Amino acid sequence: GRHILVAFVSDNVKQRSYSGSITLDVGTEDYRNVSIEMHPSTDLTGRLMLEDGSPVRQPIYLRARGTLVAPLMNLINTNADGTFTISQVPEARYSITQNASDSCIVDIHQGGKSAYDEGFIGGMDAEPIEVILSRQCGTVQVQIVDDRKQPVPNAFVSLIPSNEHRRNPLLYRRSIYDVAASKYPPINLIPPGEYKMFAWDNIPP
Repeated sequence: GRHILVAFVSDNVKQRSYSGSITLDVGTEDYRNVSIEMHPSTDLTGRLMLEDGSPVRQPIYLRARGTLVAPLMNLINTNADGTFTISQVPEARYSITQNASDSCIVDIHQGGKSAYDEGFIGGMDAEPIEVILSRQCGTVQVQIVDDRKQPVPNAFVSLIPSNEHRRNPLLYRRSIYDVAASKYPPINLIPPGEYKMFAWDNIPP
């Protein structure tokens, strides 16, 4: 099958890190003397804004996706005009997350196109990103009942995006039963779009 081989190294003297990757189609023959080209980690710039272009100043997080060259989930502080710089980003794919209570991320642009589902590129020659927020986010109140219309506590409840967004981990949500309140809490700040909701009374390990 297809695999991605990654390498990551830190130069403590120069205080810089390097990373690289290569895709391998593994079949019946061995790979020998595989060469991986290493690239230095570089700064990534961006801007946080609303759908109308208004700048937003609030903390966001850089979250590594897919092939990880190193575990990473960094806090990013934005400026008053919404701009930000992420220092020393290794070569990989990333997403942006946030903990705001009044907005949701609805798109991420890089190089003039959406990188929301696939993730944007960091590392050498990476273009700036635009993170777009919306105040028009949805809420779903969950109630799980059985075939006798009786409440089902402790079910596994998941909100799943439509097929074209299934590769986007930012759009998957869960509601975990609140024993003290005897109900499922609402799923808040859902970006506009089409979803399916699934519930299971039990999932095998």
